[in-house]
Formats: sequence, structure tokens, C-alpha cells
Amino acid sequence: MRILILCHSLGYGGAESYAVRIARGLDECGHRVGLLTEGGPLASHLQGSGVELIEAGLSTDRLDRAAKSLRGDGYHVVNSQHYRSARIGARLAGELGMGHVMTVHARRNLFGRMMFRSWTPKVITVSPAVADSLDAPFGVPRDRIHVSLLPIDTTLYRPGGPVADPPEAWGEDGGCRIILHISRLEYRKVRPALALVGAMPSILDCCPKARLLIVGVGRGAERVREAVSALNAERSDVARLLEPRPDVSPLYRLAEVTVATGLVARESLACGCPVVAAGRLGHLGAVEGASFEEGDRGNFGDLAECPEPISAEAMARDVGRVLEESGRFGAEAARLAELVAARYGLRAAAEDIEPVLREAAREDRH
Repeated sequence: MRILILCHSLGYGGAESYAVRIARGLDECGHRVGLLTEGGPLASHLQGSGVELIEAGLSTDRLDRAAKSLRGDGYHVVNSQHYRSARIGARLAGELGMGHVMTVHARRNLFGRMMFRSWTPKVITVSPAVADSLDAPFGVPRDRIHVSLLPIDTTLYRPGGPVADPPEAWGEDGGCRIILHISRLEYRKVRPALALVGAMPSILDCCPKARLLIVGVGRGAERVREAVSALNAERSDVARLLEPRPDVSPLYRLAEVTVATGLVARESLACGCPVVAAGRLGHLGAVEGASFEEGDRGNFGDLAECPEPISAEAMARDVGRVLEESGRFGAEAARLAELVAARYGLRAAAEDIEPVLREAAREDRH
């Protein structure tokens, strides 16, 4: 099958990471795959794969040019990532006479569902919580929703392998214990970062060697930067805000605990690093075997309601507990790394959605 993955851009984010990884997974399954995008840093993850990277302007006035360049390439189906791309994909699929399937990565409220008109006959989601939100007025009936999974590159995100060096000022005397947080610092997603900074004085009282690395950009980054500066003025350089990078796996192996949601939580566990789950919808807590499935269903605090709101107190309690019981949580993370590797490989995710793509391609031919 000839499959076109469409993702408006390949900046840092869950939908963007999914687009790159599902393209590679489908390529591994023997399909001919192209990825149409305006580009971005995650495009580097396609190097060495058989996926064709097609960079083109995707604004309304440039879409005709992109469609013209693709005409005759024999694509059977386009898989659009999220709402903005799906609007583009609907028009592109119509002009090229191919099937269309959209993949939804986040919940949609009533107003958002009312305003969206590009639902495909079958819709893929990567979380049961997303499926529940779509099966509502102006959305998509449950029998038209296929719940799939978020793929993890288990050749990259795994225990062992390269470990990042801590910042020089933290590495001179050794023994620093890294708390890692990676996120897009946007809207409600900025709250865990701010709560972590607020929790650091309490964490440092119990664990003087603790150091906080926050990796991310977004409209909330300046608030985080100001909070980090204020903390460092009081506690002498115990926190850093870093720019994102295409490969963060060495940071997971450097860290003793990651505060994370969504894809980042799974990546951290895949590297054998314990996770305290916290995201847009609240604080879930330390991830253990007993709580993994609940966290997985709600995307680790990103898509389903949590037992408590984000707060510095909750962060200090659960991050402190993981640091104090590092042996137990480390062993649990190593066990969960095996589970993530078995469940979330690129090929497994690709094989899961393959029948949906085949059905869309077949229906279009009829």
C-alpha cells in the first residue's frame, strides 16, 4: 500500500512525534510511505528509514501546488495527524482521489466538535479517553473510532545507551540527583513545571543533591524562566531551563525521576527511569505496576481526570518519595521498560492501524 502521512509541521510535540514514528513503523511493515509536512526538527528521525520526506507549503494558497506535485505518485490513502492537518488532508484526498483517515491526539469539547467538519468515515485515536470525548454530539460514534496506541522507538528509548552529562556546575563534585521534566510549556501544560519549581525547596530540604532540569518551549516558557531564576537566587543554581532537542533519551538515563505526561511518560519508562505522572488535567502520582494501566488509559494525566490537582505539595511528596525509595522505584521502572517495549513498538502500532488504512483505501476505489 502507498500511504501518505500528513502532519502540518514536525516541531516538538506528541502528534508530531507520532507522525514520524508511525511513518517509520508502516515502512517497516513493507508499505511505501511518504510524510508530507512543512518541516521541523523531528524530521531528523526519518534519516536512515525508507520514508520519503516531502516538505511543502501547506497553507491554502500553496496546497494546490503540493497536490500537483503528488499527482501520479499512486498514493492510496492519506493519514492526517490531528485537526489542522485533517482539514488539509480532506481537501488533498479529494483532489487526488484517495482515501482519508484522521488520527486524533486530544479531546475535543462541544464547541470544537461543532466547528469541525472534516471527520473521516473512520477515525483513529491514541487513547480511550480521546475516544470517549469524541463519542458525543457533533462528534464521531464509537463504532467509527479505532483506539490505537502511541508508538515508542524502542531502539532509541531503552535502558542502557548514551547518558547525557549533567551541566558542568552540577557535575564537579558528582552525586547530583536529576529531576527531569520535558513538556511543551503551553496553556495548562505549563502548570507541572511551575509546581515543580515551587516544590524544589521542600525537595532540597530532604535531598540536598537534587537538581531540576526542565526541557521545553512555548508561550509559558517565560513564566518558567522567571520562576527558575527566583529559585536559583535563593538556592544557588539548583534548576535549569533547557531548549528541546530531537533525541532526549540520554536525559532520561541521566535522571533519577521524570515528571511527565503523555508520550514523555512512556519514553521515560522505556528508558527505565521512574515517572511521577502529572499533566493538563491534574496530578496522578508515582507510576507503579498497579497504577500503570490507569495512567495509560488517561495518557498519564493529559487526557483523563486525576485524583488531585497540580500543586507544589503533591510534587514534593511524590518526587521526594521516588528519590527516597530509589531502589524500589528503579526496579519497578526496569520492569515497566520491558512492558513498554513489548506493547508500544513502532511495528506494533503500524500493524494495529493497517486494517483501518486498507479499508479507507479500498472504499475510495469503489
